[in-house]
Amino acid sequence: MIIVARRRVAVGLAAVVVLGGASTAVASAHAAPTTLLVTTLDRTGHAVRSQLVAENVRTRASVVFWSGSPRRLAAGRYEVFASISTPDDGSVTSGVRRLRVNGSTRLTIDARRGRPARLHLQPAVPSGYRAWTTSWLCDSVGSPVVGQGTPGPTYAIPSGLADVEFAIGAEWADDSTDASAIYLAGATHRGGVPDNFSRTIRVSGFTTLAVKGRTGLQSGDARVDVDFAGGDACRRIVMQAHLLKPLPYAITVHGPAGKWSLSQAAPDFIYGPNRTFAAGRAYRLTIGAAVWGPDGSLPVVDRYCHCIDVTDSRVFTDRLLSVGVESRVTYTLRKGKRVLLHVTADPDHRAVARRLPSAGWYTLTETATRRSVQALPAAALSLRASLRLRFHADPAKAGQVGGYVTRFVPVSLGSDNRTTAAATTVRLEPQRRRFVPFSHPDVRSIGAWASYDGGSTWHAVPVHRAAGHWSAVVPNPASGFVSLRARIVDADGNSATTQIIRAYAVR
Repeated sequence: MIIVARRRVAVGLAAVVVLGGASTAVASAHAAPTTLLVTTLDRTGHAVRSQLVAENVRTRASVVFWSGSPRRLAAGRYEVFASISTPDDGSVTSGVRRLRVNGSTRLTIDARRGRPARLHLQPAVPSGYRAWTTSWLCDSVGSPVVGQGTPGPTYAIPSGLADVEFAIGAEWADDSTDASAIYLAGATHRGGVPDNFSRTIRVSGFTTLAVKGRTGLQSGDARVDVDFAGGDACRRIVMQAHLLKPLPYAITVHGPAGKWSLSQAAPDFIYGPNRTFAAGRAYRLTIGAAVWGPDGSLPVVDRYCHCIDVTDSRVFTDRLLSVGVESRVTYTLRKGKRVLLHVTADPDHRAVARRLPSAGWYTLTETATRRSVQALPAAALSLRASLRLRFHADPAKAGQVGGYVTRFVPVSLGSDNRTTAAATTVRLEPQRRRFVPFSHPDVRSIGAWASYDGGSTWHAVPVHRAAGHWSAVVPNPASGFVSLRARIVDADGNSATTQIIRAYAVR
């Protein structure tokens, strides 16, 4: 499928001139509208229907249209971008032409003028791997305009247009493992479209991402996106892998060292920040590991309005992918027995308590329920969460309030976030997403509890600290679900109680 960049549409009327190098129909400006008719020929010389983008050289306004049909445009100079498929060999040919549109203008873009464009790995990929190649043309501001992927050959029509960039990428997939092990590479050429583009990329500069997706928090088929985040937009768009895998899954991606991002939709969409991965190293990354809980965000005081922003819709957050799933959250803010705010908010709703009465100790309770795109299965994990914060706030002083939030990290769980062990070690990780860099008092104590009846009753479990890390050993029932609660207190007396219903399961 051809994908094009869409911008505002430019439509209008103008006078007619005769173009050199293109066949034109001359007519009076008062007799006919200004139109452009583009014919695209594939590599066998047959006219084919191709999606095109015409971009005005002066305004950079663009319009998307199809070859074979006249398109009304405002008079002016345009760059016309095309990606032409040839059904006979499965090839794709990229091309761009600059011309003046005035009156009834005609243009032919012939894929037979295309020259081969290739990528090679050194050393070559193992036997059994096949390549899927993607080529794109980008405009003067570096934005991808038109592109297409193919398992066949890739060609590019040479052009000396200095403001055009050409990009080519390849994904080599191992058919024997259902595309679970892939190689990604890409390259760009600025200052026009090259003649016989060929680039060899050394695998010694690659990094390896071993990604595993667990079930339990999500289920069914997962779309996994692995995107290169370095370089310009033209290179990034050809350095992407999109895989559809049933949960649980395991994939391995080999690609150039640098910044990469991961995301998963199963069906809820979760994604994380760009991370830098070094050459010659292998990284093990787990998506959907138990437990999904608060991401460490804490309320922020605004001294100009003497209010506190208590919104936090990221209550169910994957440990690897920091942007969590949607939830419905009820916020209750108190100072002593006085209720300052009580509101139930959907994601992205801002719940702000204005005019805090004075400096002092406040209590904020957040009670959240997951909201999924589809109905959650009966055995789903991390269904409900709550966070109770007790902190000191001064409405005259801006900044993030004190305290930490506990992240639960159960170890030795299977790919379904279940265990058969009699007990599970759960790491208790203090976290806070910093509003601005600052120092903060150390953690003074952490207590932990477990529930085996969905939070109706709680049982204290011992917490140990070794080598600077906190952990609890949680006895497991014969079967069912284990819910977790922890209370963390810092040296200033700020505290946070985190509770997750159905943190993990026992089979």
